[in-house]
Amino acid sequence: MARTKRRWYERELIKRINRNWVEANCRLTQRELELLQVIYDRKIIRRDVLEIISPSYRNLGENRTKILNRSIRKLFEQMCIDKMHEKQVFQKGNTPAFIAIDKAGAILLNKPFRQRIKTVIKNISGKEYVFRKLPSNYKHLHHIHLLEAETITFCEQNNYKLICWQIEDNNTKNFKFNNENITLIPDVFTILKFQNKTLALFIEYDSGTENERHLQPKTIQDKIIKYKKYYLSMLWQNEEWQTYFPRKVFPILLFVAHDLKRIKFFNKTVEQQNMAGLGVIFKNYKNFLAKLSST
Repeated sequence: MARTKRRWYERELIKRINRNWVEANCRLTQRELELLQVIYDRKIIRRDVLEIISPSYRNLGENRTKILNRSIRKLFEQMCIDKMHEKQVFQKGNTPAFIAIDKAGAILLNKPFRQRIKTVIKNISGKEYVFRKLPSNYKHLHHIHLLEAETITFCEQNNYKLICWQIEDNNTKNFKFNNENITLIPDVFTILKFQNKTLALFIEYDSGTENERHLQPKTIQDKIIKYKKYYLSMLWQNEEWQTYFPRKVFPILLFVAHDLKRIKFFNKTVEQQNMAGLGVIFKNYKNFLAKLSST
């Protein structure tokens, strides 16, 4: 008898997951474990972007989407990941699902579990249904992951090298400057190797959530001042990544946004702070990389 195909969100709901359950029920390949790590590191990521960022799946050729979807189904059924679509826009099809780590996946990676996709179980007419909710920052994270995917494809197309791409938590700088405790969390720290030069960048993605009419957006101003204090602290000279450069360098500040007014404000403020930085429109990011590599 043929197996009945499960619906997209259908799986046996396991309410108590521990290491013994995982060892008995989860059998993953090395490629699938790598996929879990990519998902965990990025908190929540859309399926089509995951296809590019994950090295093992990106290089599978024309069948990579089919193979990735099969892995996602397996990981979902084994409680290693959870997934959810954005709310569908009227008369438009579904976009690819967003994916986050689930409890069994965190156990397999020996990592603490934080539930990114919140769930509520409701009993309706004697049957349990799972209702999901995406985190409030999923769009911000999605655009950061889009920048990473754009950077990967640009480097591969031009035979350049993406040496590192570190996001948020892996970038946290806790330091003291003039007796002030400061926490600086860049959205991205990256090192790119072009044919004739290697560059380090701090990237900040701006979703423009502040009042668009505000002439001096406080979040932008505060972040630039934190970068300035980090620069003056000289702590950056002791970072491990300095080994990629013949002399000590401070990363360029790159501000990526959708609103030209906010970009102009960023450019004005970094100039006032005597910092090396530049703002760029999100849709022009790849063109900016091309210009950066050729100058």
